Amino acid sequence: MADNKKYYYLKLADDFFNRQEIVFIEKMKDGDKYIVVLLKLYLLSLKDDGRLSFKKLVPYDTKMLATITKKSENFIKKAINLFEKYELIEVLDTGIIYMNDIQSFIGKSSTEADRKREQRKRVKAEKEQNAKNTSDENMGHLSDICPPNVHERIENRDKRIENRELQQEIDKNILESSPRDEQATSSLSSLFEFWESNGFGMLAPKTRQDLAYWVEDFQEIGATEQEALELIQEALNLAINANARRYNYVNGILKNWEAKRYTSVKQVNADRKTSAGMRKDMTDRQREDYEKVEREAMENPNSIYNAF
Repeated sequence: MADNKKYYYLKLADDFFNRQEIVFIEKMKDGDKYIVVLLKLYLLSLKDDGRLSFKKLVPYDTKMLATITKKSENFIKKAINLFEKYELIEVLDTGIIYMNDIQSFIGKSSTEADRKREQRKRVKAEKEQNAKNTSDENMGHLSDICPPNVHERIENRDKRIENRELQQEIDKNILESSPRDEQATSSLSSLFEFWESNGFGMLAPKTRQDLAYWVEDFQEIGATEQEALELIQEALNLAINANARRYNYVNGILKNWEAKRYTSVKQVNADRKTSAGMRKDMTDRQREDYEKVEREAMENPNSIYNAF
């Protein structure tokens, strides 16, 4: 009997080479070589659901990948950085590499949605285990400064993302025919165009999806769809002003606002005025420390500063 949970062939959509990130990589110096390496990594990860490992036991490092792909280790390091930048892969803190969207390249079947869900669970479980191993000794301290509801929100968001993606897979036709979804897509299109026309670079599919989820997340705490879009737009403007045109920075701003339960740009501006007033009464050293905390909160979305 065939095992529906195991697939050992790669299936590319006919528009694979028309994807923005693939086109952009191909136009780079040695772009064709990077694409070949990417396809080889997809093939290597098939037997372990997107995880790059030897016989499902030993994670591949750059030296091993260089040997397998017949490229220099330096070239592989550049390729890994490039693929991570365009969110084609995810590199965990442990160094383990996961190929994003690998399930999209496996032949369709009735179990496709299940496979996607299982891969997400596996990546999440490995991240959580790694975080647990590295933070046990600090748990007492963190519990004093990080409210439990912050962890709850992060966990709930992961669950929402998982459920939404599964529902989209099952009810794709219904979603596409919904007038409300068409309107939301139209509103988001302007946001996406702003992203690409203001120096943020090509919008990766995952980032596009994450921005759409942010609209829903702000709506869930009381914002209207328009207010949610304006909040994201304001975060993009702040990133431009700070010359930090990258999603990680924007995501940090939005997480900070969500934690403060802001539902409009008006609230953001009010907080900004309050902060400006506080700075006037600070010493130079206090002002420097305050600005350092703010930068940390923006640069690192998972920073404890975003808990407040």
